Amino acid sequence: MPDLYATIADTDRATQDRLADVLELRASDSQQQAMLRAYLSEIDLAPGAKALEIGCGTGAVSRALVEWRNFEVTGVDPSPVFVARAQELGN
Repeated sequence: MPDLYATIADTDRATQDRLADVLELRASDSQQQAMLRAYLSEIDLAPGAKALEIGCGTGAVSRALVEWRNFEVTGVDPSPVFVARAQELGN
């Protein structure tokens, strides 16, 4: 099965919207959040640091960095639908 994310920008809007919903559903899972907190606790950067998230999807990790560590985050993703959702959820 081909990797849908490898060509996500060429995928139809409805599929990208559904995938964005799935990404957010996964990000809201308590086990996923616990793993993310554990992972982020290993990062030794000062509050207010700047971060770049490549392949940010809907921005769940970027939002966590902003909320939890007060980082300034720039996220990029090949899917314009994912970026729009990240911007919407980040405001």
